[in-house]
Amino acid sequence: MSLEIWRHNNYLLRDFYLPINTPYLFSDLLPFHLFPQIIFDFNPRCLNIMCYVIFILIIIIFTYIIYKITSSYVNALFFAALMSNMAPLSFGYYVHPVSHNGTILFIGLFILLFLRIDESYVELKTTPVLIPAFILLNAIIFSDSIIIAWFVVPITIYYILMYKNKNSTLNIIIILMNVSIILSYYLKKYFMLHYISMPVQIRDLNTILYVNIPLYVEGMAQLLGLSTDFNILNIINILVILYIILHSSKFLLMNSQKPPVFFMSIYLIVSSAIVFFAYVSSTLCVDIFTTRYLIFTPISIFLLISLAYDKLEYLHTVGLLILIMFSALANYAALETNSDPNIHNYDLINYFKENNLTYGLGGYWDANIISYLSSESVIIRPVTALNGDIVPFRWVASERWFKKEPENIDRYFIIVKENKTLLLNNNDVEKSFRKYKPPSETHMFGGYIIYVFNNQIPYKGFLDNNLNYINYKDSLLIQDGVGSSVDIKQLNSTIFYSNKTLNNPGYLVYGPYISLPPGNYTIEYIVKAENISDSEKKIATIDIFSTYINEDSRVAVDAERDIYLYDLNNSDFQSINLGFSIEDYNEFRLIEFRVFQHGIADLYVHSININKT
Repeated sequence: MSLEIWRHNNYLLRDFYLPINTPYLFSDLLPFHLFPQIIFDFNPRCLNIMCYVIFILIIIIFTYIIYKITSSYVNALFFAALMSNMAPLSFGYYVHPVSHNGTILFIGLFILLFLRIDESYVELKTTPVLIPAFILLNAIIFSDSIIIAWFVVPITIYYILMYKNKNSTLNIIIILMNVSIILSYYLKKYFMLHYISMPVQIRDLNTILYVNIPLYVEGMAQLLGLSTDFNILNIINILVILYIILHSSKFLLMNSQKPPVFFMSIYLIVSSAIVFFAYVSSTLCVDIFTTRYLIFTPISIFLLISLAYDKLEYLHTVGLLILIMFSALANYAALETNSDPNIHNYDLINYFKENNLTYGLGGYWDANIISYLSSESVIIRPVTALNGDIVPFRWVASERWFKKEPENIDRYFIIVKENKTLLLNNNDVEKSFRKYKPPSETHMFGGYIIYVFNNQIPYKGFLDNNLNYINYKDSLLIQDGVGSSVDIKQLNSTIFYSNKTLNNPGYLVYGPYISLPPGNYTIEYIVKAENISDSEKKIATIDIFSTYINEDSRVAVDAERDIYLYDLNNSDFQSINLGFSIEDYNEFRLIEFRVFQHGIADLYVHSININKT
């Protein structure tokens, strides 16, 4: 984003696509990264240094909070020692550019701005400093929605249920704090047209128990520096941490009559509980990489341990020293094995330059990082594949990237990983060669396939006025827990299937988030239902759903139809159509074709076809 703002003079990030919940503008980019990047000519080391600076500031501000509450340098220093001696894998989460570390720093600042804390009391402030504090809080809520779970909601719960000195002024403050959430949401949803929403959905019970909770435990183990290897050192480490947590809990219960200790304990526990339930019960939990949503919980644990430290408790002191020593030893061992995590990216960049390849297309996870690390000496634009077309992937991306190519470029390339990936793989790319000219060269390097073209890339998108008929299957998605894709040998095809007993109601099919030119369209849904349990109830609902339709409404259902038993004449696949029209082309209107499974029958979706009439 810094490159886009400064080098390409896009100071307001116009036509720049950002995730609606984490644009990071005021929490990270503007206060910490933009100006250092400009001053040091977008040097990646500057990004690493600033992330480390944020980490140090987090330690300083929360160390100060511990000192304010306990009036003890020892308690404060124990927190600083626990944070600064994190195991290498844990430390990586806290210095990653998109791990919400700027938000955590601002949470510490908000605790000091909104609360008057001392060893003997805690109270909400009503001073004029709250005006700039509220402005800053709104900016951070706008930039990173996770602060709602980490700060706003826990403070609100504490105030409503446990704060004893309520008054009308404080009531207004708490109300305004929560109104900020609503205002920020509507601002981003209805006015920031390039902010992309990813819907969060509730998981089924099996997924919660057997997928999400194990992922939560694994993520927390990584953040706390615990290994899943059951050797003697790891067992000792786990036992020490459990003892310290149990002893700290006992101490905090015994000292709950102290207002600041009680407040911090309730605040941190509520915050951690909210994150736990939100994470394990929803699609926020995807894989181990979504552990970044949990990084405030280990800080909360370290804060509670530091609050509970009592120098008269010998075993507590010994346990803390063992914990710090184990982390220090792990860090020392890592010094000898530490290497540049981006070494493979730099190898790719050098390979591109050696082969005179400076402009191309690739998957999201490779495109932006290579463009940034090379300071745009090698440019890769993020794309995905759809039915033999290579199309823009608009996520942390500028529309400018897909409208104008660099001048004086006579060789282009598409880079994909050899193993299949969700957004772009070699099978998808090679389908485009059936429509357009195949590559002149194919390179293999570092686990990647690089297709090289001496002419225009097969990069077409959906602005082709000759578009008449397209079958959508490869780019359609399935809501978690609703169904799966299965191979049917008789049809020599893969279809979407949902079992009414084993699967949950929900979208068996959604996507592919495309833009279409003006015209009249008929969307053909080829579906089948079996084992219908109630002939009177609707079996499925098909619809056409648009996002970013105009400035007044972010989403709209363009057409919709419920499917009943009488719509399905026999047990074979049936063609059911929906029609809609597009009067004016809007590149920001992303269209989905969805099939909702109501759980009344076993549902099959063979394909979805689009006909332009």
